[in-house]
Amino acid sequence: MILSAGEPGIVEKPFEVEAQQLSLPVIQWRMKPGFNIIESLRIIKWAREKNVDLIHTHGFKFNFLMGILPKTVRYMPQIVTLHGHVPAPLFSKMWLYQAVDYLVLSRTAKIVIVNEEMRGFPLIRALPKFKIAHISNGIEAHSAAKSLLPPKIADFISKHHINIVAIGRLSPEKGFNFLIEALASQKIEFKSIGVCILGEGSLQPYLQKCIEREKLEGQVLLGGYVSDADNLLHHFNALVMPSLTEGLPITVLEAMRAGVPVIASAVGGIPYALDHGRCGILLEPGNIRSLAQGLKETIHNQKKLDSLAQQAKERFIAFFTSKAMADAYLHTYMSLIDSHIKVN
Repeated sequence: MILSAGEPGIVEKPFEVEAQQLSLPVIQWRMKPGFNIIESLRIIKWAREKNVDLIHTHGFKFNFLMGILPKTVRYMPQIVTLHGHVPAPLFSKMWLYQAVDYLVLSRTAKIVIVNEEMRGFPLIRALPKFKIAHISNGIEAHSAAKSLLPPKIADFISKHHINIVAIGRLSPEKGFNFLIEALASQKIEFKSIGVCILGEGSLQPYLQKCIEREKLEGQVLLGGYVSDADNLLHHFNALVMPSLTEGLPITVLEAMRAGVPVIASAVGGIPYALDHGRCGILLEPGNIRSLAQGLKETIHNQKKLDSLAQQAKERFIAFFTSKAMADAYLHTYMSLIDSHIKVN
């Protein structure tokens, strides 16, 4: 059962719509923003009335709201999945949040990391090892039917010989500003490349100004949020992900499944997913020159990229399907529930 929280006034979130389309049980829970302890008690009361055996939280806010409650109040065990981690400057607001996160995570029954590299994070190293489990993200082995491009995007890519797509929140850690700078660094060589960035976020006005400043309006399109972006991947020559930090991004797995070449920063679980460069091009995060070199591969070495993409597709089938992920989570759930029953 999925409890999807949102602020009052939000009618329906895209996540909720997609879950309903898949016939998954979704509870739309609306609450005031912030660390609302009273609301967390209401959620626990609801969960107990529904005979919930275990709570699985995603994201700092709900890790806190559920984990801060005493076990005698929460009663049921809590499992947390950490999808990524952004190191925070010492004594900053985010640093304080992460300090609180540590206190909360130490009270949970199990912490799942989505890639082995996360074991090296200071927050993870400080936690008891027996509480940490590695379960890679996974997606369906076969994608849905390929989708047609929205008219605006179709018109854009028709004007370029090579088209690259970038997908994600328009936020600083996604590194889309570096992508724009890399294109601007060698305008003449990259004139045949069109880059379509799909997503929404607070950085949109800034990125648009960067595009205009570098006079790249005809080469870079901020395409906005697209609900079935994974089904559009086949229209592009490559996926680029210039992130500064990641867990194990679903978008990379979707590109591997689709046989689309991946050019991505060597952060988080990306090197593991791409077999440390044997299934894709790895970039130095935040490095304009490295990113520009990756873009050059789409011009001069498309056959190489296609070969890497084929190897990536085979690796996806072997390691990153949703069934493999689901089996691992189910095993973890049952172990926690069995232990909880024995203790109580």
